[in-house]
Amino acid sequence: MVAAFGLGAGWAALEIAIPYSTERIQAGTPLSEKQGYIHKLIVPHAVALEAGRAYVEETAERIDTEEGYFNTEGAIAKYLATEAGNAAADAAIQALGGYGYVKEFLVEKIRRDVRITTIYEGTSEIMEMTIARDRWQDHLKTRGRHYHDRATELEELHTEYPQSVPDRGPGRPRVGGAPRVGPGRPLDRNQHVLLRFGELIAKAEGAGPWPGERREQRLGPSMPRPIGALTLLRCPP
Repeated sequence: MVAAFGLGAGWAALEIAIPYSTERIQAGTPLSEKQGYIHKLIVPHAVALEAGRAYVEETAERIDTEEGYFNTEGAIAKYLATEAGNAAADAAIQALGGYGYVKEFLVEKIRRDVRITTIYEGTSEIMEMTIARDRWQDHLKTRGRHYHDRATELEELHTEYPQSVPDRGPGRPRVGGAPRVGPGRPLDRNQHVLLRFGELIAKAEGAGPWPGERREQRLGPSMPRPIGALTLLRCPP
């Protein structure tokens, strides 16, 4: 639920910034035709929100249809969605310039409201810690097979749906034992390292499409195309 709040707020902010960018003329052309503006303040946040939405939907579907616990997936969903929403709202203020502080444009209120989603029901730092510890345990329990098997699934998915699933490129992710700093001190004992692991793991898993039994439903011809900022605005190349 908190993840959905974050996504909704992020999209609300972008849906204000996007029309503004088509109407605001700067140096003779609309802001929407300026590559630096669009590629920094609009496109990255639209992509992050769509990735968060996809992961939230998949996690909700798995909770409804599969057995087991999805605490880690829930943490990833909340982390991706709320961080994306918070960043999108912040970018929308920047996109509107001085108008971003004006109440009539609402983005300043959206930014204040969405900030709480990265705090309650578990702060983003708690989410990062939870994700890192859980996935590290998965790695140890499977003797390193957890992400190796995931990579294999994605490779098979690309082979079957080359137009829908991008090629990951050559090579395969390798996850070895806990790296160490100094004699006998694993990096995973350092809290700041776990926080960064959690961030990277969430982003990596959020970028993966649906493997296994859900591939037909998600990648078949009847799958609806997501509607977001990238379909509302034709971005310059």
